[in-house]
Amino acid sequence: MPVMAYSPLAGPGTRLLRDLTRARSAAAYGCSAAVAHVKQNAAALSLTLAPEELQTLHAAHPPPSR
Repeated sequence: MPVMAYSPLAGPGTRLLRDLTRARSAAAYGCSAAVAHVKQNAAALSLTLAPEELQTLHAAHPPPSR
């Protein structure tokens, strides 16, 4: 199961989720203020990275070793 640990809505970004205007607007459509972020993450599941891209990412951010 792929997991993404980074969220731009964490830390300083949490103010976006607490914004009452956004919350009211989202509630009117039966969703949360973070729905767009969730859709972007879901769309990322369909991406296939080239081996070179994976190598570059792993070099910059090595996968955990067990």
